[in-house]
Amino acid sequence: MKSVTLIAPRAISKSASDISVLTSPLSGILTLATMLKDKGYSVKVYDESFKTPDYEKIETDYILITSMSATVNRAYELANFFKEKGKKVFMGGLHVTFKPEEAIQHCDKVVLGEGEKVLFNLMKGIFKNDFVKGGPVINLNSIPMPDYSLVEGMDRNPSVVSVVTSRRLSF
Repeated sequence: MKSVTLIAPRAISKSASDISVLTSPLSGILTLATMLKDKGYSVKVYDESFKTPDYEKIETDYILITSMSATVNRAYELANFFKEKGKKVFMGGLHVTFKPEEAIQHCDKVVLGEGEKVLFNLMKGIFKNDFVKGGPVINLNSIPMPDYSLVEGMDRNPSVVSVVTSRRLSF
């Protein structure tokens, strides 16, 4: 069974756009983790807002890192660390979607846009290009409810969770 570690990094410095004040993990990375678990992958999720592990001790086949502009410097730091250890590193998220040429310097593949539709082909190594274009999720019923138990260091019964009711603008 292949193992996958998904990471939502924290911002390195405090700023107005620092997301470390969030009390619920990002729904996108948690949805991807749940999809992988449901297909039999061994999955760990680290959201640095809850827990920063000793990355030296992590043994995994794949690293998936999400990023926003506030967290991208930390995301690149982590990607470089795991690449140096010989791990397959994939990046996604808002920042790398808009700056893929910057991101590819730190990872093996960059997912542009939403990753649900390309996730399993990415894991199988089917894509030859550095940039993998994801497609929109039109029907939210086609993706699983996020499994919050996958987030290391998070209360198993959180008082606040994010709920996705729609994606994309309707116009």
